[in-house]
Amino acid sequence: MHRLKSFFLAALLPLAAAAATTAAPRLDAGVAKALQQYLVRQAEANDLHNARFELSLLGGETPPPSLACRAPLTIDALDMRYTSRMRFRATCGDAGASWQYEFLVRAVASAEVVVASAPIAAKRPIAATDVQLEQRPLDKLSSATSRLEAVVGQSSRRPLQPGQIVMTQFLEAAVLVRRGQAVRISIRRGLVEVDSQGEALDAGGMGDVVRVRNTSSGKTIQARVAGTATVEPMDMFMPSTP
Repeated sequence: MHRLKSFFLAALLPLAAAAATTAAPRLDAGVAKALQQYLVRQAEANDLHNARFELSLLGGETPPPSLACRAPLTIDALDMRYTSRMRFRATCGDAGASWQYEFLVRAVASAEVVVASAPIAAKRPIAATDVQLEQRPLDKLSSATSRLEAVVGQSSRRPLQPGQIVMTQFLEAAVLVRRGQAVRISIRRGLVEVDSQGEALDAGGMGDVVRVRNTSSGKTIQARVAGTATVEPMDMFMPSTP
């Protein structure tokens, strides 16, 4: 029995060695370079800075006998929803040797993105002190941003803990004025600034136009939201003071 086991082991060892030495399919160097450049451009278009990609071939069509191309390669994205499995088409426009090649790749992607530096409650305006930039892995190129200014002043529909990536799909305009809330009506004319009190009749975010009732005059005005519980009259009308 021992000899029989030894015989089978001796027969299987060459097969295992052959499998171990069989190189995993690799992405052609020219295609890989063109794809790297394409992915960096896509990341920049999505406001992602310092994007990095490590690519590995998952499979695809049988490649042409030669992937050499004297003309610049064109890369078209067929499916980029998840970096773990993306499909592309490489096209060589060389008149003498044109070809197309569809393939699947896995990209280990990372970029410098906005993360929470402090606990952020849902629906609360995000302050500059709440966030910072850090290099992080990404499973989607459209899920985050490197622009702090795109996040500050917005609110997240989900609460965030320190270190969490601020996901752009959960951002929305922060509500700075709520219906029925007491607001400050700020009027600026040159170097003169006069404040009065009002009641918001509508809810709104930064820059939105809402109706506000001046509590001293009883008049309803159109005002632009200028900050938290603060509005500025659209016509800059100077209301009467008590």
